[in-house]
Order: sequence, then structure tokens, then C-alpha cells
Amino acid sequence: MIGNKKTEINKLKSFKILYIYPFESFGKPSFLVNFLRISNYLNSKKSSFNDVSIREEYLDLRFENLPKFIPENQNLYRKKLNTLLCQTKKEFDFDLVAISCYSSFNYINTLEVASMIKYEIAPESIIVVGGVHASMRPQDFQPRGLSGFIKKEYPKNATPFDFLIQEEGEIAFFKLVRDLINNKISPRNNIYEECIIRERELVNDLDDLPIINPNLFKKYQEALKIHDNFYLDFSRGCLFRCNLCPTSEDQMKSYKHVRYKSIERCIKELKVIRDTKWLKIKSVYIVDLTFLPKKSKRMQFYEKLNDLISSEGPLPFNLYINERIDLCRDDDLVWYKQLNIIPLIGLETGSKTMLWKMNKLMGENDNQKRLRIEGYLKRAEQIIVKCNELDLEAIFYYMMGVPGTNNEIFEENKKFFLEPRFQGKSLIEKYDINLSISKYIALCGSEIYTNAHKKYNAKIHYMEWWKHFHKYTHFLGALVDPEVDYSLIDCLNHQYGFIKKLFKAQLRRKNMFYSIPKLLIQKRNFDLLKQLYKEIGAEEQEKKRMNPKKKSIKILYIYPYESVGKKFCLPGIARISTFINSSRDIINANIESEILDLKYEQLPEYIPENLSEYRKILRKILKNLNENFKFDIVLIMNFDAFNYTNTLEISNLIKHQVNPNAIIVVNGLHPTTCPEDFKISNIPNYFSSKYPRKTTPIDFLILEEAELPFLNLIRKYANNSLLIRQSIEESSIMLDPMNIDDLDHLPTLNLEIFKKYAHKIQNFYLEFNRGCIYNCKYCSLSGYNIPCLGKLRFKSIKKSIEELRILNKKDWLDLQHVFIIDLVFYPNRKMRAQFFEALERMIEEEGPLSFQIYVMDRVDICTPKDLEKYKQLNIIPHIGLESGSKSMLWKMNKILGKKNENYKTRLDLFLEKTIILVEKINQLDLDAVFFYLLGVPGENEEIIEENFRFFFSPKYHGKSLMEKYKINLSISKYAALPGSYFYDHSEEEFGTKIHFPQWWKYLHKYKKYFPTIVDPSSDLNLVDSLRKNHQFVKKIFHSQKKLKNNYYSPIKAFIQKQGEEKIIEVYEKRDLIKNELLK
Repeated sequence: MIGNKKTEINKLKSFKILYIYPFESFGKPSFLVNFLRISNYLNSKKSSFNDVSIREEYLDLRFENLPKFIPENQNLYRKKLNTLLCQTKKEFDFDLVAISCYSSFNYINTLEVASMIKYEIAPESIIVVGGVHASMRPQDFQPRGLSGFIKKEYPKNATPFDFLIQEEGEIAFFKLVRDLINNKISPRNNIYEECIIRERELVNDLDDLPIINPNLFKKYQEALKIHDNFYLDFSRGCLFRCNLCPTSEDQMKSYKHVRYKSIERCIKELKVIRDTKWLKIKSVYIVDLTFLPKKSKRMQFYEKLNDLISSEGPLPFNLYINERIDLCRDDDLVWYKQLNIIPLIGLETGSKTMLWKMNKLMGENDNQKRLRIEGYLKRAEQIIVKCNELDLEAIFYYMMGVPGTNNEIFEENKKFFLEPRFQGKSLIEKYDINLSISKYIALCGSEIYTNAHKKYNAKIHYMEWWKHFHKYTHFLGALVDPEVDYSLIDCLNHQYGFIKKLFKAQLRRKNMFYSIPKLLIQKRNFDLLKQLYKEIGAEEQEKKRMNPKKKSIKILYIYPYESVGKKFCLPGIARISTFINSSRDIINANIESEILDLKYEQLPEYIPENLSEYRKILRKILKNLNENFKFDIVLIMNFDAFNYTNTLEISNLIKHQVNPNAIIVVNGLHPTTCPEDFKISNIPNYFSSKYPRKTTPIDFLILEEAELPFLNLIRKYANNSLLIRQSIEESSIMLDPMNIDDLDHLPTLNLEIFKKYAHKIQNFYLEFNRGCIYNCKYCSLSGYNIPCLGKLRFKSIKKSIEELRILNKKDWLDLQHVFIIDLVFYPNRKMRAQFFEALERMIEEEGPLSFQIYVMDRVDICTPKDLEKYKQLNIIPHIGLESGSKSMLWKMNKILGKKNENYKTRLDLFLEKTIILVEKINQLDLDAVFFYLLGVPGENEEIIEENFRFFFSPKYHGKSLMEKYKINLSISKYAALPGSYFYDHSEEEFGTKIHFPQWWKYLHKYKKYFPTIVDPSSDLNLVDSLRKNHQFVKKIFHSQKKLKNNYYSPIKAFIQKQGEEKIIEVYEKRDLIKNELLK
């Protein structure tokens, strides 16, 4: 039995208190004043502790680099939390743990943290919980009231909490600590007893509280620079009883009694925050439920703050306060403007009926309340007008989906905002109005929550939503039908229509409070709510129908480690798995699929120094997968040369240490361009030290596109006709290429296989076409070496739009960017126009996309009209310029056509077209990027100079192109990638020297730099190329900085310079490194 160990605290020389703020499932992280008040008050009473010193530590789980506390991360979270708490216990042997369950959004994690401490880390420690949720729902912390989730993981019919403090914590916590130290109170006898609820203690005179000292938070000073919101209180309690608010019920005694701090102390605390050197914050929120409702107090505050600013300068942070329509006067607004105060004004709705239901206004009787409601909305209009006159940044709270809402109330609300009663314009068309829009969440304690069904005819689908451990716990509380005949879906559809009109009107007014990303967030949240609503009441998923006559085939798709590049989710595995799953009838087998994407797994860098640890961790991952999934076939995507050695590593581990019977198939760009690398005689020697010599773990190689060859392989496996190798000493079997002629034969993308990585995927690659009509010599993806890429094939516009729609509507995906990886975005002008038209129609019907689209365009294809469409549709084009040197463009074979005088003329037109596009991009303020390559084979001093002249000749009234226009250059150093014409022929044509040929076969900490260690020509070595180009790049950053182009930054300049220096370092050590590699 786990029980509390009673400690003789009075014999201790010190008493150690650990304050913990848990993970919260909703809201932006802010630094609350609660623990500071408690700690400061406790330290002011040290004389009560009988010579026992108090030591304190603060742990804020929001800022400890823990994964998000959701079911998908549960095991990883517990592992990391356990490590953190054990380390904390070791360094700070705490006696008492105080956890703030500040709101319902903290509840489930509060249970997890307390349980781990009590049952695993420190059973003898005393655990006390407090906060708003603990005050409202003390029963949720007792043995029979805990969430069912926690009962599954830890002892049943028990609670980890020893004490519970309700409402204000300063006096109650001090008395608890005092009584424990003085041995006047004992903890429970065991964990199965109920936690002890302490007597409520209110601070009657707020001036009895010490002036705030924020040093408890000092360890998080770096987090404060990012999450720079600080909460402060000037008063406590509230005069009003809005049915929407927990103050409307009788549970919170502290809310009924309004108490003020002296204005002098309010100002002193602002000065403390200002003068604490390590405390760098942008915003201080005065969290009083209503900002100093007493008029005389307000005036004193304004005057004192004004005196402070006049004598010592403005505060280095914004002040936010909670204001009410019926208390706010015009002179308040004038003071707010003068003192840089941003009022957060509780408007809530434009419906008189809803204001009545909310009990928004006070009155001696119903008639008086109705009269005041009439004046309330008039006053709201006046405040909006006055804020516009003063250019005051005021924010109005707006709540939707409140129980009791119906269609009539929605129309009434809409009329307030949209009726054209201001000289033919509506309120939102005539004035800037910053509406902070919130969806009602069923927070316990309010009158509306308690009587939602009985009084308001509403349905809260999850009455105790905070007890559910769910990826979207915070959304469960929003699953509320406002009325029986007005569902949540009705509400969301109506409100989104209103919100779109609001955004449109305010964006036209150029109100910076609104933006397309903000609208996208609203849409994403609405879509997620709709999806969750559809799943309400759903039973467990149906078991898959198993046909005993069909073979069951389990396929594991693996994307290996890559040493360079951003984490983009590539479409290859999704395409192939979707194609295979859609072909079950052809295969005549039950197909189960799983994915392992190593860029999303927690693995050390794949370099010699980490090799032993890397293999150990990867072997464990693969063994666990095999135990749980028992895969039959493994398909590894060796996308490019950077994946090559890791592809071999994974294959060897599976074949020799995990599942020798698994059939291993490899596909991708690298086996297509360099199939000879997979011959037994060409496999790097260092694998022989770990795995059998003169063998290969790979059973099949698929060249070019994989869908059809892989389908045939699985079909033969299903009917037992697949011919496989007899032993690993035999060569891999190479499957003949079979490419898809009509891309519409591919099924629409199914992303379910990626769901396990949902929280990690932010960027996704998508294809609309395959192939390229160009043969740029630097490109490894041209038709030069890959036949299927020499043939251009398009997907229908309808299918392309449908796949964008799927990405946009996936509730478990939270994408930031979708990169259309077609080598050239719709080179067919007619199809390009059709795509623009279809996307525009989709956005009109469904709202803006929740992610940014990137496309790859070309200077010679892109037109100013295209740029206008990109701007309109929020698409960022990446345009292949590559160089400003005509000579280099010639060597690159950048444009189509025979190499003659006419070709040179067309190159002139190419560069002239570039200037036209730059001018148009600047005119549109379009976020476009130009690709630019330096150190390319054939480069010499003349080419560098020619390129410099293109960008920096003063052709524009004494200014150069780079000095006159913002130009976003994505600058890359040439890398010798196999498969390109330059890789094969640059040495014979230009005297280029690739110092690490077949660099992809090496395992070295500098491997990612090896392909860049290239002397461009016999006339120019790598170091001279970098240094001469560096002057050009440096001048770009300097000129663009003058134009305030945010694309360039000191960090980007630093990374650029650091990369150049590392390349030079490797270049100069190249002979030494080669000797290391030979060993």
C-alpha cells in the first residue's frame, strides 16, 4: 500500500516548498500573479516558523520543453516529466508541493503531476492544490471524483492530494505551512482518505499584502521574453453577476466582496515590474474582473500614473485592463489614450435578448434592467465612435454560441453590426472595431452552465469535459447546442458568415487587428469543432472485416534520416500507400500499413561519433514496431543521395537484427540515378564491420515511379508467386520501370498513415504534375538521367483542388506550408489559368486556406498577370532565376532551344523579363522568392563580375536593381548531386573539381558539406569563389536592409556566413578528411 509518511517537520532546519504550474490545454501562456502573492505573503511571515527557514522553488511545466500533454504523447510526456521531477527532487529535496489548478484547462495535468509525485517520485511529500477549478469543484480532487483517465494509470479509490485550498491562497497557505512546521496539523494517514479542505481565508485589506517581488519567476526570464504577458491585480471581487461568469453563482465568497488596493501600492507594483532588470515584458494585464469600478479610484490611478510618466518617462510595457460598456466614460477613453492603456471591453453581443439572458446589467427590477439594455448598445456605439476619434486601440469581447442563442438572437446581433444606419454604411464598415471573438465554453460555476438545459434549453454534450484526456480537451467544452432547435453546426455556420463579413469590412478599412491568418485560425477551429461534433456519441470504431480466405499483408513504409533540409512531409509514401490500399481487390489481400519517418523520431545525428547510440535506439524502435505490427514487407524511400547510407543502415538492421524474413524494397531518386550503388561490390566498406560481408539486405530495387511496380510485387506476394532471392549473398532484384501515364488514375491522396506524426507535420509536399520539359544542366531531376521525368504529365485541375481541400480540412493536421513540388508549376498556360480560377472559387465557397501555398515558377514562364493571381490567392512563388550572368545561364542551359545567336538574344530577354517581374512584385508587395546559385561549375571571375553588374549597375536614376527594389534571393551553394549533367561532365567541360566524388557513400560529421566542396572551374577554386561571392551577398544584405526588406535578417546573414566558413574549413581540411575516410 502506498501511503503518506508523516514527517516530524518541527525537527527540520528548513522547509522546502515546490510550486508547480501545470500544462494547460488552452490559451496563450501568461505569468500569473497567484504564486507570487502566496510566496511574498509567506515570506513576510517568517517569524511564525520557529527558526525553520523557508526555501522555495518554482516549476512551470509550460516552459520546461515537455511535449504537449495529449494521448498521442502520453508515454513520452510521462518519461520526460518523470526525469524532470526526479532531477528536481534530487537538486531540491522538497517537503511540500503546491500545484495551481488555475482553471479547468489545467485539471487533467494537475492530476497527472500530483499522481506521479505521490506514487512514483516522493510519496512522503505533502501535496496541496488550489486555484479557481479547485475552488469551484473540490469534489474533482477527492478519491471518487478524479478523472477516470487517472484511475486507469494510478491507484484506484485514492487521491494524491493531501490538502485543498479554496479561493484566495495567501492566508490559507501561510497558515497551512505554519501549522505543518509547528506540528499543529498532520497530513492524511493514507492516500485512500479524502484530501483535507482548508478553511477559506480572504484578504480583507489588500494593502496587507506585500509589494510584489517577482524573483520566484527569475529562472524563467528567457521564457518571459517570449511569453511576455504578466498578470497583476489591483482589486478583487466584482459588483456584477453576469450569468456567463463564475461570479454569478454563490460558490465564490471572494467574488462577492469588492476590495481595493491603495493606488499608491498599485503604482509601486508597476514600478517594480518596470525596474526589475531581468524582467523584460511587453504587456501587463490588470486582471481585476472590472478595472477599478469606483470612479474616485480610477481618477486617482490616472493622475498618479500620469505623474509617474511625466517625471520618469513612459512605462516600457502596455497596460491592459478589463472594462465594461456601462462603466466606461468618454474621459476614461481619453485617459486610456494618454496613458497608453488598452481597454478590453466586455461587449459580448449585439443582441438585446442575449444581454438579458446573460444578466449583463444590474437593476433593482426587470423593467430597470430592460431600460438599461436599451442604453447599453447605444453606449457601445458611442464608445466605438470615440475610440475611432481618439485612434485608441480598444478591444471588445464578443461571445458566440452561448446557451439560449437561437436564430432570432443571431439575426438581432447581426443587425447591430451590419445594419446600414451610418450614412448608408454599417457599424463595421464605418468604424474600426477590434472584436476578440470567442466560442462559448461550458466553464463550471456559472449560472448558465448550471441551468443550461433546464432554463436555456441548451445541451452541453460534455458536462465534465475537463475530465476527458483528449487531444482536443479544450474543444470538448465548446460542444454545446445553444438551443434544442439551434444546433452547434447552425451556430458555427451562421457565425462564420458574419465573421467573414466582419473581416472583409475591417480589412478594407486596413484595420491591422484583423488578418487573413487570423481568419484562417477561426476557420480551422470551426472545422475542428464540426468534426468533433460529428463524432459525439460514436462508439468504438468497427472492427475491420477480416476475410479468412484473403492473405493479410502488413507493409511498413520508412522514410530514412536525412542530413540536410527542412522537415517537409514528402508525398511519395502517401501516394504509394494510397495507391496500394485502393487496389485491395486487385491484390486480393487484406492490407495493413504503418509508417516510420525517422525525421520525426528522436534519434541522434547519424554520424560516426553517435553511430553506436544511433543503432541502439533505431534497433529498439524497429523491434517495437515488429513486435506490435509484425511487418511482412518494408518499402524504404531513398529519396536522394543524402539518404543513401541511412537506407543501407535501416535495411541491415531489419534484415540481420529485427526481422530476417521481411522483404525489403528500396525506391527513390537515388536508386533511380545510381542503381549501381546498390550492387554488393559497391556498398561502403564500413558496413562490413557490423553486418555480414559481401551481402546486401535489399531484396528489390524499384527505379523511377513506384506505384505500379510495387503493386505488382505485392500482388505476386499475395498469391505466393513472388520470386525472391535465395540468400543475402545474391544481388538485389531490379524491377523494370512502370510509370503512370495518366495521373488521374492515381487515387485521391489519403493521409491517415501520417496521423501518428500529426503534431509534428507542419510542411507538406504535394504534386500536381510529373516531369519537366527543360534540361537545366545543374538539375538532378531533369529528364537527362531519369526517363520518366522527361515526359510531362498533368493531374486534372479538379483532382489537384480536391487534394488541397483534403489538406485544408484534415482536423488533425495543422499545416503551415504546402509546397507544390512540380518542377515547374503548370507550364501549360491554359491549365494554369484554370487552376487559378478553381482555387479562387474554392476559397470563395469555403473560405481561405489554413496554410500557405508555395509553387516553383520560371522567369520565362511567369507573367505579371500570374503575379497578380499569386497575390490574390496568397501563393508564394519561388522563381528559378539562378544567376544574373548571361554566360552562366548559357552554361546552365537554362532556357529551351538550340545554342546559337538567337539563344543569346533570348537570354537577354530572360534577364529583362526578370526585371519586369521584380518591378511587378514590388508594385504588388508580393512575397516572392528567386532561386540563386553560386559556385556553379563553369563559374569564373568574369561570370561573378557579370552577375554583379546585373544586380548592382546604377541603371535606375543612380540606383541599382538591388538598391531600388526589394528582391528576395534564396541563395544556395552549388552541390554536386548525382544525376545531373554537370555532375557527369563539368570536369571535362570546365575543369571543375569535385573533391568528394561519391560523397554520399561516406559517414562523417561533415558529410553534408562534402557535395559543396567543388572548385567551379580551372580558373577559380572554391575558396576564391566563396570569398568573391561573399562580397556580392554582403552587398545584397546591406542594400536590402536599407529597403527594410524583412526577408533578410542578421540571423540569416550569420547563417549564410557561418555556412561559408564551414565549407572553407572542410575544403582546407579535405586531404586530412580523405585520409580519415580511407581508414
